Amino acid sequence: MIRLIAYIIICFVLAHHAAQAQSTVKGKVFELNTEIMLSGITVENQTQNIKTHTDPMGNYSIKAQKGDLLCFLV
Repeated sequence: MIRLIAYIIICFVLAHHAAQAQSTVKGKVFELNTEIMLSGITVENQTQNIKTHTDPMGNYSIKAQKGDLLCFLV
């Protein structure tokens, strides 16, 4: 449940970044309470049908533009 809450919070933060313009969105995915970086999380731009995964340090990079929907899947 904690991971789900962390993903939802990250989605809102990243949606703000993606809303700025066509660009590459970069970030880290981590567990909210412990701040442990999460590797292997699928990051999907559902609007453009683009997927990527977080690296061992929780980093990711994905193309997005204003209005795109980004989802984070375990």
